[in-house]
Amino acid sequence: MALILAGALVFATTAFAKNIVGSGAAERLTGTEGPDVINGLGGRDTIRGLGSDDILTGDTGPDEVYGGFGNDNMNGGSGDDRLIGEDGNDQGLGGFGHDTLLGGPGDDNLEGNEAPDVLNGGDGNDTLDGGSGGDDINGGNGNDTIFSDTGPDRIDAGPGDDIIHLNSDPPSAVKSIDCGDGNDTVYNTPAPKGRTNRKLLAVQPNCENVIDLAAERDPTRGITWSGNGTKNGTDRNDRLNGQGGSNTLHGHAGNDILWGDARHTGKAGKQSDLIDAGSGDDTVYGGRGKNRILGGDGNDFLQGNGTISTIFGGNGADNIRIAGKNTIVDAGPDDDTIYAITASGKARVSCGAGNDTVIVSRFKGNAKRVTVAKDCEKKKKG
Repeated sequence: MALILAGALVFATTAFAKNIVGSGAAERLTGTEGPDVINGLGGRDTIRGLGSDDILTGDTGPDEVYGGFGNDNMNGGSGDDRLIGEDGNDQGLGGFGHDTLLGGPGDDNLEGNEAPDVLNGGDGNDTLDGGSGGDDINGGNGNDTIFSDTGPDRIDAGPGDDIIHLNSDPPSAVKSIDCGDGNDTVYNTPAPKGRTNRKLLAVQPNCENVIDLAAERDPTRGITWSGNGTKNGTDRNDRLNGQGGSNTLHGHAGNDILWGDARHTGKAGKQSDLIDAGSGDDTVYGGRGKNRILGGDGNDFLQGNGTISTIFGGNGADNIRIAGKNTIVDAGPDDDTIYAITASGKARVSCGAGNDTVIVSRFKGNAKRVTVAKDCEKKKKG
């Protein structure tokens, strides 16, 4: 186990980290080679994460966000933004506005919103979801998964064995699809009340497999849900968004994506979320209130954003980020990485068995507010 205090030299490895907040004006904000947290606030900002795994938020205004090296988490916020992941397995959320999201090398997860967006996965096995606008989606090289929602999207899957999911609601929407090279599969998802848009099936001739899910169902895709309350996923790959209020989300099996509320944006409230990811390699974002996050089995990405968060990694090599105020982490028995980069509140980290890495930011005395349990200290001495 390596306990890294950002800004110090530990085991001949230097790790720097910063928490940078803009002023609301147009600015250029640049991070370090460590795991940075940068929020541009208002204005036309240019944000660069440089090295390591960064959390980068443009917030309001038309921003440009560059992830750099590492597995970065980028959120454009409102405004017409450009998110460029560059190297690493990046996650990009466009937010409100006409956004452009470019993944670059790596297995990226890019998601637009209601407005027309441009998404390009680049190299790697990417997951691309344009949202409900009329989007331009290009998978690039690799075996990609593309979700086309209710808008008239233009899709170029690119080389590789790709999977394309189409939404038939409204049935008048017409999709333009070019599957590119590779053995691709197009799933035509039936709309509510069983309606199916036959025009969606008139795709380009280089789409090898076109399946009308009015009669069949993709065995890997689960449900997509947004709302409040309690929701159970399936044994497939589900996407559950709790939005506002108090929620209980159960992912069950499959590689799920779970949000506690409104995709971790907005003001903190009194809501309380329980998120049980279940088995599989899951991605979990806590809400802005109280969170209890259970990773379960699998190599998960778990982020607590709230005023009080309790995170249990469970089995698997997990990536855990402390991004809220008061957080308790029990990493679990395997080789986990914990990023304690919050700038407010306290955090307590327990490593459990396994060869774990804890990275602590020194931003405004943050290191003094993070308590690392004795099991982590023993691993360091060993």
